[in-house]
Amino acid sequence: MSDRLQTMTLGRARGLRPVRVLAMGLLVAGLAGCADSSPVEIPFPQISDVATAKDKLLSKEEKDATIKDLSSEHQSHRDTAIKEIEKR
Repeated sequence: MSDRLQTMTLGRARGLRPVRVLAMGLLVAGLAGCADSSPVEIPFPQISDVATAKDKLLSKEEKDATIKDLSSEHQSHRDTAIKEIEKR
């Protein structure tokens, strides 16, 4: 009886193989389609852009001024948010 059961099980497994292969093929095709059509198209930087990036760096004074501006902007935004929350 166990030989018959084993033969039936192997027969079913072999019978399902084309279905499994087809399912995997559809899965791969679907994922490939998803990877090809990303919702946000972000262009990769060109090598020439990366090479000239050194020219676009900020000096120490510019960095400090930018950090100070961003910090004050952050603080004012925080204060506005606190006032809005307190109104409720």
